[in-house]
This record gives sequence, structure tokens and C-alpha cells, in this order.
Amino acid sequence: MRRGAGVVLLALALLAALGAWPAAGAEDEELVAVSLEGGRRPLAPGRSRELTICLRVAPGFHINGPASAADPGLVPTRLRLEAERGLSFGPLRWPRPQEVKLSSLGRPAAVYHGRILVRTTVRVAPEAVPGPRRVRLDLSYQACNDRVCQMPRRRRLVFTLRVAAP
Repeated sequence: MRRGAGVVLLALALLAALGAWPAAGAEDEELVAVSLEGGRRPLAPGRSRELTICLRVAPGFHINGPASAADPGLVPTRLRLEAERGLSFGPLRWPRPQEVKLSSLGRPAAVYHGRILVRTTVRVAPEAVPGPRRVRLDLSYQACNDRVCQMPRRRRLVFTLRVAAP
């Protein structure tokens, strides 16, 4: 019985040494930081403004592009915005991902590293009542490095935009 437990511990130690096992606590780290740019100034009723969602991927990691949904071996990055009454969003405009050959796939994949700027347009209804509006951002992604992928993550963040008086 002791010998079996020793073999299991040895196997786990080898997996950790080879990087095939995530480091303790790695799944708890936020490997993708999220911020909203362009939302500090109040929004005018009946007008539109460009907003930028800034994703910052931790050094040494990448996330897959949204078009990766067509590839069954990859978890695509997805982003969705929802706002309270009086605001609506145009389509998300993603930058072109980088084609990188991943050793785990043996072929190129469309991925993002570092800072990713996703743009959209927020439209304010002409009849929008002045005041704060909550915007919910839902993000799902899978952060990977050269050897291992973390478990897919879903995050929900809330930002506040302000509608100005007409």
C-alpha cells in the first residue's frame, strides 16, 4: 500500500516539474485584467460614442480569438455587453489575432497576447433620462501558456456610465 502511494506522489511531482500540472493557486489568479476606456465623460442623449474594452493578458500567457469557436480543440474568447434602459451597443470590433503555432495542437491558432483593445459604439436613446447606467460585461476565456491551459473562466464585471442632462 505504501509503495502505491509513493508511486502516485512521484507521478504528481513529475507532472508538476514538467509543467503539465498548474501551479498551486494558478487557477485563482486573474490572468486577464479588464478595463473600460472612454466612459468617464457623461454621454449625451441622442448621441453615440466609441468605447474600448481593454483586456490585458498576463505575460507568458495567451487567449484564443473569438473565431476559435470553429475549432473544436480551442476555447474561444467571448465578450458580451448589456446595459440598462436607454443605452445600446454596436457590434464588437476585435483586433486581428496573431497566428501562432501551438505545440499542443501542432498547427497555427489565432491568439492574443498582452494588451487587446476591443472597440464598440454605445448609443444613447434621445429620451434617455439623465443619471448613472450600469453596464454588465460578461467575459469567457481560457488562458494558456506554452505547456498548459488553465480551466476556462467566466467573469462578470459591472461598469457605470453616466447619461448627461440634455
